[in-house]
Amino acid sequence: MTQVQPFKVGDTVTLRKDLTRELAERLDEYGAGWQSEMVNAIGKAGTIQEANDRGNYRIDFPGVTDYWYSPHWLQPPVPGIYVAVSELSKIYDVACSGWKRKISKLVPDAFAENVFISEEQIREMQ
Repeated sequence: MTQVQPFKVGDTVTLRKDLTRELAERLDEYGAGWQSEMVNAIGKAGTIQEANDRGNYRIDFPGVTDYWYSPHWLQPPVPGIYVAVSELSKIYDVACSGWKRKISKLVPDAFAENVFISEEQIREMQ
């Protein structure tokens, strides 16, 4: 399962650009339920209005009806990529102590499979 970012009410998020109905249904661990109109929010920035006890978010995307969205469908509104933690650990293994601390902060929990890395973070690593 894709790693969930720690979002909160008031955060700006985007619906993943690679999201299709099939991918959304596969990633819908928290039962948000894909609605066909959600395709109109793909790639748009929206504001989290509410979080429920199941882990889903109600988001105000301009021009789209407010629905509950799975956190697996969301990402920060900055360009970046999802990276497998197993691949990130290969970099960690050869990094200096300063970079090991930075890489450790990218992985929010021990069970994370993937993490979002912004283009800014990628440039800094290079």
